[in-house]
Amino acid sequence: GALLIGGRRSYSEVIQSQYYQQLFQQVFQNNVKLQENLDRQQEIDAFSLVPTFSFSDFKLKFTYRTAKGKKLSFSMIRALDFLAFDAGFNMADSSNARNFIPLYEDRIGIENWGYNLSLEKRGKQGWQNKWSFVRSGFKNLSQFYTGFRSREWITQRTSTMDSWNLIYDHQKQLKKGGHLQLGGKIQLRGNLYKINYQFRQLGFTLDANEVSFELPTLSGIAYGSYQKEIVPKLLMDAGLRLTYSLPPNKVYADPRIKFRYRLGEHWTAHLA
Repeated sequence: GALLIGGRRSYSEVIQSQYYQQLFQQVFQNNVKLQENLDRQQEIDAFSLVPTFSFSDFKLKFTYRTAKGKKLSFSMIRALDFLAFDAGFNMADSSNARNFIPLYEDRIGIENWGYNLSLEKRGKQGWQNKWSFVRSGFKNLSQFYTGFRSREWITQRTSTMDSWNLIYDHQKQLKKGGHLQLGGKIQLRGNLYKINYQFRQLGFTLDANEVSFELPTLSGIAYGSYQKEIVPKLLMDAGLRLTYSLPPNKVYADPRIKFRYRLGEHWTAHLA
């Protein structure tokens, strides 16, 4: 058996040099106008605070081989990307007691995860069977804040995608030459969306939620391919892939054929 554990974490949001701050200050600097009342407009300099971003991931893989040629594998991964972005207005009128007015804040988090459990068996006659169960997902969380003086508006959006897959793959080396591969996959996938709105003004708060989801999608895939060296240096690869999806209750066929010719030790010509 074997066990592998790994992880990464960035600290760019902690270690930020003076040059790093000046660079983002120049990129996002802009001039805009803010209308304070109906009589006059006051020119202001908009500037962005330094965006904060980071990423982290964690990986784990475990494999175990038996004496009868079976291999059991389990792997998982979780990854997170985070971005924070704040901006505000620096009033050009120095007589204003409140020179800095927050305009908006943005928070974005993206999370990915995946699990893979597989059982593989090899035979003495050159065949291989592999069963796999794969679950993968994606989650996007964003929070947007905008406010000026006594008015605040907060929006939170969450979108989640989840996928479940059962996969079978069979490969065999034929006695008369050539390589045969057959397999199939069943997939169930669904999406969920959630939005929360908040509006605040002078102690009054208005809160609203919106939830929507897509109908789960069920699909089945069957595929087969055959590889053989027709003549020396010329290899043919032919295959067919059938996909059934519900909805929209349709079957798609994807035939393919590919030729590879070895021109030399480092060169290969492809025709598909």
